[in-house]
Amino acid sequence: MTLLLNEVKEAKRLLETRDIGSKPTAALFLLAKYYRQ
Repeated sequence: MTLLLNEVKEAKRLLETRDIGSKPTAALFLLAKYYRQ
């Protein structure tokens, strides 16, 4: 598990690059938290 210090920045990067990487569950959870704000 990767420690993210700035989850908002990472969520924006995921949206810009459209790349969820090798752990799609973690990426989707992060995006859900981002949209919930």
